[in-house]
Amino acid sequence: MNLSPELAALSSSVVMIHVFDKNKECFKTGSGVMISTDGYILTNFHVARDGIYYGIQIEEEQNIFYTNELIKYNQYHDLAVLKIDRM
Repeated sequence: MNLSPELAALSSSVVMIHVFDKNKECFKTGSGVMISTDGYILTNFHVARDGIYYGIQIEEEQNIFYTNELIKYNQYHDLAVLKIDRM
């Protein structure tokens, strides 16, 4: 990720993102950071781009959280926000 070290230090967890296509195939992976306890994840747009849904694995956890919630993105700044439901 192209995030500053200061922002990364403020995040609660680093996450691994598996990006799935319309055929339910994982076609790329990337990383992101949890930016709230409500399940919001900041990543780069080039990671989230072209995904139909995402599998999110939080560091030091075994569970994978699946979501199709791409909340917001800015392709020019290469940023995207995903949301998972951890309940």
